[in-house]
Amino acid sequence: MNAPRFPTPPPFAPRSLREITYVKAGHRYGFRYELAYAPAVVGALLTMALDPRFNLDLDDVKLLMRMHGLAEETLGA
Repeated sequence: MNAPRFPTPPPFAPRSLREITYVKAGHRYGFRYELAYAPAVVGALLTMALDPRFNLDLDDVKLLMRMHGLAEETLGA
């Protein structure tokens, strides 16, 4: 008996997926987001930097923003 054939799914629209992975002192942080949500990622990083439960500081956020072009994406610079 032949296995049922499924139609080929339509091609997905291209999406601007980005990913940030950061490891510091045994803590691993990961963000996967679409380019349109870059401001929300920046906000989340800043919130985490101000929360003492996370081993992330404002210098780390500044570094991540520079490395991943988040300042340009967020501010349109």
